[in-house]
Amino acid sequence: MLIDFLSASLVWLLFFIYRKINEIPEAYFEWRDVWNDQMLYWGILLIPLGWIILYFGTEQYQKIARQSRIIIAIRTFFQSILGGFVLLLTVLVDDDLLKYKSYITPFFILISIHFLITILSRTGFLTILKGQIKAGRIGFNTLIVGSGPVAQNVYTDLKKIPSWGYNVLGFVGAKGSKFNNLPILGDFPSVSSIVNDYSISEVVFVKERENSQCVQSFLNTQYPFHKRIQINVSAHEPYNLSKVKIRPIPNTEVLAIDLHDMSNWEKIVKRLFDILVSLLLLLLLLPLFFWITIKVKLSSSGPVFFTQDRLGFRGQKFRILKFRSMFEDSEKSGPALSFDGDERCTKFGAFMRKWRLDEMPQFINVIKGDMSLIGPRPERQYYIDQLIKEEPRYNYLLSVRPGITSLGQVKYGYASNLQQMQKRLKFDLLYLENRSLRLDIKILFYTFLVLLQGQGK
Repeated sequence: MLIDFLSASLVWLLFFIYRKINEIPEAYFEWRDVWNDQMLYWGILLIPLGWIILYFGTEQYQKIARQSRIIIAIRTFFQSILGGFVLLLTVLVDDDLLKYKSYITPFFILISIHFLITILSRTGFLTILKGQIKAGRIGFNTLIVGSGPVAQNVYTDLKKIPSWGYNVLGFVGAKGSKFNNLPILGDFPSVSSIVNDYSISEVVFVKERENSQCVQSFLNTQYPFHKRIQINVSAHEPYNLSKVKIRPIPNTEVLAIDLHDMSNWEKIVKRLFDILVSLLLLLLLLPLFFWITIKVKLSSSGPVFFTQDRLGFRGQKFRILKFRSMFEDSEKSGPALSFDGDERCTKFGAFMRKWRLDEMPQFINVIKGDMSLIGPRPERQYYIDQLIKEEPRYNYLLSVRPGITSLGQVKYGYASNLQQMQKRLKFDLLYLENRSLRLDIKILFYTFLVLLQGQGK
């Protein structure tokens, strides 16, 4: 990220000088005209930052080290074209240069400068990084889950590719066995604690009779909370996941797997969309907020807003915000889900829930980063604990921000008991496996139709 920021800043500096030379006749051009222009410094700060946020995103350290220079060159070329359009639209529209120059010339000069500087900086950094890894100065802590002949063969294969930086710390398996003086760090049920205790970056699961359920158990219960961990499996290891990306590791029988996820640029666009839409709706719906506030106060005694602990992104607790739709102390006997004809709801509360007006304050949760506009509905720990017993894959829903609306909400609706929650869970898992900006837009459209029909409860 820093390399890209510095190279983009240098691109802007060189292109800014090019513009100045073309704007001012050579006889009158002076370098102080460049350094005294505030636009230069604003551009160095803002243009590269916005450019990087839009088109570069973030990558895991070990993934950068394992990228091909050819792939980097191709990606940089297309990013340079996109970045060139961004600069032309934001900077050159009112430029004096365009009074006597076409858009085409500065555009090609811009992308040429950007491509050359960026590709040189990126490949230079990658070459240095790969050299550090080969020399053993940089490595990625690796755990091999298994301790039999297959695990030993995997270890031997990984040592043959030092450029990938596998720093194998030990094995998981039966106590007392060793291989190449590396220890057995624990048994199969303790994989999760070993990953945390030893700061593991790579886990390699190998197919052995003793750990046949270990891969799926780890993926179901832990992987959604540890995005920094790269999961690898032996080529014949069974796992039950759809939309899995598989990348072979050269010269081994090991496959690197990644859960289906949005690309970095999609995540950035989604977050920006969440913030902008939430701010706009809060502003437009302000009169409705005042009206609801008065009606809630008149409906019964108690606060206007209702807050409750829910589990969000990576299992972090947050306080969800709603308009109060029930009488105070409506859960004296313990947690209970709402249902049609629930006598705990006030008359106006039932009206709000029908049209989902009680959810409107959650736009504040979205702006804060606790939630998204679209994502699985957040639940309480009490119900999550019960759901996980029946469906361990529920943990996957905690790998993304929860949403105000979701595929489960529009296709199934509210759940009044655990059985209904399990049925709705299938839709949320389907969303997770196919997550994209396109699907989010579809869900927003379906949500609008549901609101028009007043199908809340």
